[in-house]
Order: sequence, then C-alpha cells, then structure tokens
Amino acid sequence: MRWGNAAERERRGGGDAVTDGAAGRRRRRDPGQPAASAGPGAAAAASALALGLSQQQGALAATGQNLVLGQDNTAGATTGLDVDTTAVTGEATFPLLDVGANSPSGSNQPVVKAINSGSGPGVYGYAVNYVGVFGTSSNGGGVLGSVSTGYPGVQGSNSDGGAGVQGVNTGTGHAVAGAANSGSGIYGTSTSHHGVRGSVNNAAAGVEGDNAGSGPGVFGNNTGPAATGPNPIGVKGISANGVGVYGENDGQVGQNVAGVFGTSAHNAGVQGVSTDNAGVYGYSVNNSAVFGIVSNGAPAVWGNNSGTGDGVFGTTKSGAAGVEGDNSGSGPGVLGKNTDSTAPASGPAQYGVAGISATGVGVYGENDGPTVDGVSAIYGVSTNNAAVYGTSTTSAGVWGTSADAVGVYGTVSNAAAGVEGDNAGSGCGVEGVNTGGGDGVCGTASGAGAGVRATNTGSGPALVVQGPAVFNGTISYAGLAGTVTMERFQSAVTVTNASVTPRSIVLLTLQTSPGIDGPVVPWVTAGSGSFAIHTLLPLTTPVTWGYLIVQP
Repeated sequence: MRWGNAAERERRGGGDAVTDGAAGRRRRRDPGQPAASAGPGAAAAASALALGLSQQQGALAATGQNLVLGQDNTAGATTGLDVDTTAVTGEATFPLLDVGANSPSGSNQPVVKAINSGSGPGVYGYAVNYVGVFGTSSNGGGVLGSVSTGYPGVQGSNSDGGAGVQGVNTGTGHAVAGAANSGSGIYGTSTSHHGVRGSVNNAAAGVEGDNAGSGPGVFGNNTGPAATGPNPIGVKGISANGVGVYGENDGQVGQNVAGVFGTSAHNAGVQGVSTDNAGVYGYSVNNSAVFGIVSNGAPAVWGNNSGTGDGVFGTTKSGAAGVEGDNSGSGPGVLGKNTDSTAPASGPAQYGVAGISATGVGVYGENDGPTVDGVSAIYGVSTNNAAVYGTSTTSAGVWGTSADAVGVYGTVSNAAAGVEGDNAGSGCGVEGVNTGGGDGVCGTASGAGAGVRATNTGSGPALVVQGPAVFNGTISYAGLAGTVTMERFQSAVTVTNASVTPRSIVLLTLQTSPGIDGPVVPWVTAGSGSFAIHTLLPLTTPVTWGYLIVQP
C-alpha cells in the first residue's frame, strides 16, 4: 500500500507503484518504461490501494471493514500486512509499506504516528536477522525518542548477550551521542555489571569524557555503603599489562593541576593498592614523580606500612637522593619517627630514620650555612639516650672527617665528657691516630681542670706511655708523692698509701738539713698499703723527707 499525491511520489523517486496481486508484491516502475498490463493481482492491489476512499463520508470503520483515511477508526482487531517475499519471482521491492508526506518546515510533525494508551509500545518492530526498527535521516536523527516523564526517550532491551541499544558510525562521528541540559548526556545502569562500558582494539580510550568547562571529563560516583578496604569505588580502572587509571595534563603547572587529582574530606585523596608492586607509582621527566603539599602540621607525603617493610621507599640510579625532603621553614626536611613503645632488649632496635648503603654512606647530611652551635649536617636529640649512635662490625661506629676543623666534635655544659668512648673489649675506649706530623690525641682545658685526664677504677694503670714522655710545666703526683718527718731520736717512720705494693719503688729526697747527723743514709721497706723509711742510728735532729712512689 502507498499513500501520497503524485507530485510527492515523483519527488521521492518517480514512477508509479505497480502491485502484483498474485504475490502481494509491490514494485516501482521506471518512469521511462511503459506501464505494465494489470492482471488479476493488479486489480486486487488497486482495490487495496483504494482503502476507504469510497468511505470518506461514511461511518467509521469497525473490525473487518475498510480503514477510512483522514478519520479515527475503531477497529479493535489486528490489521496485518503480511507478504511472503520468498514466493515472489524476480526482485522483491521494499519497503512493503511506504508512507510519504511533506511536513511544513519547522513543524517537526511525524508522517506516521502510533499511540498506545496502555502498557505496551507505541511502535513495535521485529526482525529475524536485522534491526527491529531502523531510522535514517539526511539532516537529523535517524531515530528520535521524546518523553516528558522520568522514563528514557529511547529504550532498548536485549535478553541475550547483545547490546540493548547499539550505535554504529562508519564515518568520523560518534556511534552514540547524548545531550542533556541538567542531567547525564548518557546514563547507564546495571544490576550486576557495568552501567556504561566502552571497548576498542586500538590506542584510543574505551570510554572518553570531554568537558570544555570547569568540571571533570569523566565522573564516577558511588553512593553504596561503606565496606572494608577501598570499596565502594567511584572510578575503577583495570589493565592486564598496563596502567589501570591514567591521567595526563599538558596545561599549566600549578597547585591542584595534575594528571590525576583526588580530594577527600576525611580520607586519602588518592589511594593505591597493589599485591606485588607499588600501590601508588609516580613518574616525571623533569620534576617530582610524587609531590605532596599541605598547609597544616601534617606531613605532605606520608607512608604507612603495617608489615615489616618501609613506610616510604625511594630509589635512584643517579647521583641524586632516593628520597629528598625540602623545608623552607624551621622544621626538618625529612622526619623519621618510630612510636613503638616496646623497649628493645639491647641496641637501637627501633629506628626513626635508617639509612643503608652497600658501598657508600647509609645516612648523609650536608650543611652549607654559617658556623653556629647546634647547626650541623646531622643533628641528633635525645633525653635519655645517645642523640647520635653508630655501630659497625668491622669499622668505626661513628666516623667524622673535616677539611679544616675537627672530624668529630662534642660539647656539653655539665660534668660529663664532650666526647666519650666506651669499649667493653680489650681495645681502647677512645683512640687518636695521626699519620702526619700532629698529635694523635690532644686535650685542652682553659680552666682549672686537666687537659687530659686518665682514670682507672680497676686494677690497671690509668695511663700507659710507650716511648719517650715529654712534660712541659709542673708535674703533680697526686697521691703518689708527699713528705714525711722523722722526729728526733727516731730511726724509722711509716707512711700509709694505698698505692704501695711490695714491688713499689719509693724515691726519697732530703727536704731539711740533717744537722750533726749528716750525712744520713736511709733505706725503704715497702709492703701492701705502706712503706717505712729507716736510718742506721736514731736522729739527733728532726729530718723531713720527700717521697715519690713509682710502680715498676
């Protein structure tokens, strides 16, 4: 069947429609050919073509009657146009039903209108091997759906593995495009899978979002209940061999301008989780791979490890640092803190900052500022323990070197030592070695104290000198030297001194004139804790002796 005036038919293809009534086939005649003779089928088609033309002024059509053009019809049963094209000899002409009209420009009036006031579709299309409904347009949309309620304008349903709605574009445009004033341009929902999914087999993105304003190009929102771990997820990216989520920014350099940007009021703005690799990985050609900035007391970059590994780990193969911290204020550039309250059995088991190097320095500090007390390349503070502690199996625990000053410098304002060395073995507590022309150990005191003090609280000597000893200035033998007076008529006097042993050597010098008893020849007998001075005869005049105790 075909409606429309002759001029409209001529504009849309020319020629008259010829119906083969025997097969129910409609085909278009070439305008340059003469009209074919009409057979019995043509007569039947002419009768069908005249649907209701004789009923224009009659009653409305009921079930089983002809349709009335230009009028509402009350037929309640299904009206079918069913043609078996397999029985047609030659080429079948499609479409079987062609309705043409020329709507006024701008009216947007339909040629065919179907209304269903019930729950079924207004227009239903079904095909075995192709699309059920096909629309094409030269200057507009192929298929347009419009509603004024909360339902979709165009809805597609598929109960198999195919797409509910599919768009195909063989040119350069979009296969499916959505536009909205205040809602989503394209909205997808699924009860068990992805709401919207895109798939490609090239270098382009599976799903791309473009925003020419200030909002995000792609936005993911998950309003589900909170769960353990990073779930529910607003945006999730999965890649078998590459990056799961990739962000790129080729614009300006500044704060809050990044390839990937995350924000959160109470949790991490960006969180990464990985089973065998880095949770968050950053890469940059000319700047920091990972950069953090805050304006409060929290760290700009924070790493937490609940297992046995590092909280923050940095590695490099150049001369730069694996991890670098810069602070333009008064705080540290890098801060390491260990809050483990379990006291170690021995040694520094918990570390705030640990540095490990296979062939170089484990922890390196550098200061190029002015010389000020308390300003150093490495600075340590402790209330009850060592501020800086070093231990080594085969070398120095702490080693210091300087081009123009001391290698290791210690200062205190109390009775303790500025630098102290302890050795629980047989070696030296403090050792000084000089391979040039200077001294191995130097001690200087500007007050009443000793420049170098040697003390032994055990049984060994406090000071051992191997080689010549040079003393410039007064020598004081505290506890080992003194004077004793032998009174008149005595021939012996005893001196008590805990340093004396039977092997001690006591040197005597006469401090007063012996008078008529001179010359006096004394001798000494030493015992444990005392020694005695003897003369051959009792003295007639008191004599004072000076003594010096020497241990062989």
